[in-house]
Amino acid sequence: MIKVMLIMAIVLAVVYAGLARKKIGDNPVSVSSISYILPSWMFTAFFGLESILLAPSIFEHMPEDWQFIGFISLFGLWAVAASPYFHTEAKVLHYFGGYLFCVAAQVIVTFNQPFLLLGWLPVVCYVISGLLTKNKREDETFWAEVTAYSILVICLIF
Repeated sequence: MIKVMLIMAIVLAVVYAGLARKKIGDNPVSVSSISYILPSWMFTAFFGLESILLAPSIFEHMPEDWQFIGFISLFGLWAVAASPYFHTEAKVLHYFGGYLFCVAAQVIVTFNQPFLLLGWLPVVCYVISGLLTKNKREDETFWAEVTAYSILVICLIF
């Protein structure tokens, strides 16, 4: 059942990002920017459902003494869900939650399959190539968020 929930989380994430991409015809600037593209209730529902669907797998993969890291990552998702409009006074909660999730998720990966952290290399190269060519890309944050999530779910699958 845990694997089924994990697959549901992945499908939900792909569909959610796909709907935003279809609506604007390009990659969003960030996953958070989707709250301005699709209705905000979808944003809150998406992150709420993601946290519910990911939780069993996250806790299953952490040693008992370190399961609080899983809770921290889920708290980050809840904080993001509670603050969809990051261009408002809710931005502190939103950014705090986003960073909390991304960092805690990578700690979970480090505990289980640290070699997966090499998955960050393409994003680092993408950002550096943009800096070297003085071509600031609009979607760097999106790809960093996708990488953090993808590395986590790959870790949880295996």
